[in-house]
Formats: sequence, C-alpha cells, structure tokens
Amino acid sequence: MLNKKNKLLIDSIKRLIRRGAVTHLRKMVNKVHAADLALVFNSLPLSNQKLLFEMIESLEQKGLLFGELEEDVFINLIEDLDLDLLAKIIDIMPKDDAADIIGRFPVEKSESILERMKQEGSEEVEDLLKYGNDTAGGIMVTDFIALRDDFTAKRAIESIQKEYLEKEK
Repeated sequence: MLNKKNKLLIDSIKRLIRRGAVTHLRKMVNKVHAADLALVFNSLPLSNQKLLFEMIESLEQKGLLFGELEEDVFINLIEDLDLDLLAKIIDIMPKDDAADIIGRFPVEKSESILERMKQEGSEEVEDLLKYGNDTAGGIMVTDFIALRDDFTAKRAIESIQKEYLEKEK
C-alpha cells in the first residue's frame, strides 16, 4: 500500500511526464531514493520507465534501482538495454546484488554480461552464482571487515578509511 509521500511522488512524476518537463524530471529522478523510484517505475508504462531510466545519471543509482524493481518491470526495462552498459552497471553493484541480478537472466545473457564485466568482479559474481538462492551461500556477502577486538572506535574508523582509500587507487 502506498503512503501519501509515495503517492505524491508518483503523481508528481506522472504530471511532469505529461507536461514534457524534462529538466524537472531529470532533477527529481536523480534525487529520489532508488526504493521510492522503484515504486514510481512500477506504476508507469514501459516507455515512461525507459525515459526515466535514461535520465538517471549515476550508474550506481541505476544499479540500486535494479535491485528494487519487481521482476517483470526489471526484465522489461533491461530487455533492449545495451549489454556493455548493463555490464558496467552490474559491475559496480555489490557482488551479492550483482549475482542476484545476473541470476534473473537467461544463461546466454548472463554469460555475455559476465564476459563484459571486469575480471575480478565477474569472478566474485560467478562464485556466488554457484550457490542456490535459498542457501546461506546464495545470500551471503563476500565483502567483510575484520578488526582486532582491542581497537578503539577511532582506530577502527581509521583502519576502515585506510582500507577504502587503498581500494580506490
């Protein structure tokens, strides 16, 4: 059931689409949380979903949206999407979410996407795909943080920041 805030968001986006207010739509779509945006997508025809999807500037935001969409909406939305773009989006997603997304595709499409992804990303996703959806391996996250139990909060934060900065390089 939609709350008032979500209903207002859906109505506002539909109104902006009808008016052809592309600039306002683009701003709104890029500020709205992926979970809220998924509710909007679920209430729009495919042509409008594709229009809004193209307006999303961040690949990360597109990936978050993928994880929130209902199965049929997701499949219809990505049906004509360029495989290279799809691979880029999936490659930056958390690997457990990427495995869930790739698991939705037919085998041929999954293999094609995995081939296009960066080597280390596709290897992690392939490892996760080996597990069934309803098993512990199918829902696990491969990224973790291990800290010594005698670390202070400050030392723990510094350690995490250092690790993150090293991955960015």
